[in-house]
Amino acid sequence: MWSYKVVNVVGSGDISRELDIDAVFQAVREKIGATQVSNSIQWLKIAFRQRAGTILLYRSGKYTIMGSDSEEELFRTNETFLELCVKLDIITDTRNTSLRVSNYVYAVDIEKDVNLSHLDILLGDEAEYEPEQFSYIVYRPSDIDCTMTISASGKCVVNTPVGNGAVESVLERLIATIESTPVE
Repeated sequence: MWSYKVVNVVGSGDISRELDIDAVFQAVREKIGATQVSNSIQWLKIAFRQRAGTILLYRSGKYTIMGSDSEEELFRTNETFLELCVKLDIITDTRNTSLRVSNYVYAVDIEKDVNLSHLDILLGDEAEYEPEQFSYIVYRPSDIDCTMTISASGKCVVNTPVGNGAVESVLERLIATIESTPVE
């Protein structure tokens, strides 16, 4: 048996206006006490104490939310962020904004040791394995937009823009392939 869970849902959004990041940084620091905020030349990083997820807001008005463990939490963090933008007069309302899920990160436990050398051969051109550099296989199945890292301990990380159904399907095929490999 194997198990998996979503550990990060990433969203990409746009508030549809250019920003002066320094001015937004000062406004957030002065007016909002419940927010952790830091900035660089190109972006502003905002984390709310009551929400999972961190926002990177760019000068272009585009933003990324990462660190949510579900789509629901991602969209709640987005609502909190947009409320902040309205409160700071960055935007007047939320109708001209957008957010879409852009990536999921899954933690998978295959629950058995994996012979990486043999698995690399079975996965063929879809896998990369350089044991001198990395102690895992990077697997990019051709039929699904995802990247997997597979360790000898049976732990796996899946990065993909698609949801559970497609991930379960590719994991089932991967598990069947792994079960056909001998343990080192």
